[in-house]
Amino acid sequence: MAESPKDPIGSSQHSDDLSIMARGTGVALIGGLLGSVTGWIGQLVLARLLGPGGFGAYSIGLAIVGIGAQLSTVGLSSATIYFVARYAQGEAAKARDVLVQSIGASLFVGLITGGMLFLLSPMVAKYFLHRPELTSMIRIFAFSIGFSAGMRIAMAATTVSYQLSYRVYLDLFTNGAFLLLFLIFYSIGERLSGAAVAFLLSTILGFAASAYSLLRLYPTFFAESKPSSPVLSELLTYSMPAFAASLFWAPRGWMDRLLIGYFRSPAEVGWYQAASQSVSPLYLAAFAVNSIAAPMTANLYNRGERIRLGETFRVSSKWMLYSTLVVFTAVVAGPGDVLRVFFGRGYQNGVAPLLILSIGAIVDSADGTARSMLLLTGNQQVLLRIAAASLLVQIILDVCLIPRFGIAGAAMAEVAVSILLSAWMLLAVRRLLGMSPYDRRYVKGLLATVVTGAGLYLIGSLGISTPAIRLMLRGSIAVGIFGAVMLAAGLDSEDRLLLVAALKRYIGSDSDR
Repeated sequence: MAESPKDPIGSSQHSDDLSIMARGTGVALIGGLLGSVTGWIGQLVLARLLGPGGFGAYSIGLAIVGIGAQLSTVGLSSATIYFVARYAQGEAAKARDVLVQSIGASLFVGLITGGMLFLLSPMVAKYFLHRPELTSMIRIFAFSIGFSAGMRIAMAATTVSYQLSYRVYLDLFTNGAFLLLFLIFYSIGERLSGAAVAFLLSTILGFAASAYSLLRLYPTFFAESKPSSPVLSELLTYSMPAFAASLFWAPRGWMDRLLIGYFRSPAEVGWYQAASQSVSPLYLAAFAVNSIAAPMTANLYNRGERIRLGETFRVSSKWMLYSTLVVFTAVVAGPGDVLRVFFGRGYQNGVAPLLILSIGAIVDSADGTARSMLLLTGNQQVLLRIAAASLLVQIILDVCLIPRFGIAGAAMAEVAVSILLSAWMLLAVRRLLGMSPYDRRYVKGLLATVVTGAGLYLIGSLGISTPAIRLMLRGSIAVGIFGAVMLAAGLDSEDRLLLVAALKRYIGSDSDR
């Protein structure tokens, strides 16, 4: 285990890095919370109005789009971040060409992929899902793959500017548009098909909004009068290892739902999706930290700043794990309340997978930003091998466990693969880059987690009969106990900086005005 540095932000450069991370994390966290709330509301409305069977069928369609869109980016998300960061200073025309050609390529590939799925949808519905009636839904989802792929590239490009508010607004806009459109279609009697069409239209709107955001973010790029130059071959040369990895990585996030749909009923997919959605708050802060850490990793690596890169890796990984641990204690203290409040009594069968997947979230956060470290430092080939092995292991475990244990078996397979992934990526970063995220600073967070968990256990059900109130109190108590223990143990320098940045942004700015 690495020693804790005596002064992790002893230089002005380190202080600048941590200030950027603190501000970016704060923006992404608050914005991500708002975006996630709109997303959760949409999922909650779907779950309650469609029921477990309809919600499960919708989740299967979402899984197909997720895999298709990720593959259709052909690895260009990481290439776009890398090359825009590289050309932004001094070569604005090339940065413009990177944006235009990467988005155009992913859109084109996605439309071709969607067309193939459209033609094959009857076979997919009949022979894989054993539900021929889902053909029309799959066809609607197929049209969204190209726009979803292009939107992913555009949203990734917005993070290079460090102005994460744009990504926040895009999430809010897309999720809000979906919810509004679904309610309109539902009101005229369109249930499952209405949800699919709402997803398609909101994705198209999100793609258009993300493209417009790039024009606002990078006006100097698009003001360049130099003629376009072909950069796609350079992008694809960089992205091919990442694309090869995505061939294995993209199905991993959705494979469990597809195989549950193959071996079990759509209702069980719905229960599992509800459990998975209930775990998503554990990933919220991790997403916020990684949103700013990924472009910083690309910038620091391009400039050869290894010491600053290593400290950024340690601090960002620590913040990811701490934030996940706080939410974890609140969720596992009352998993039944989480499902009952957000999805209703019809989803109580998701309690077991919810508990198991919560453990998986801790495992996922334990590797911090290791994936970005490998992806953005020229080690895509290593990530390819890790992704291939993990997908193979997941398919084997899913096929063995889902028929016997149902959705709990799918959750167990997911956690087992997460352990393999996290351990392998951390070892790879240590071997290839000589960096590890762990030092003595983590002891305080682990102590705070133990004390928080013990406190919630002793408090029990709080003697309150209303699940929603119990849930809110558990969350408040968890944050309070965790924060109190951290303050008593003494905040690290970077933690104080994060707190000061948050206070300045959300409190001090008002007094300044």
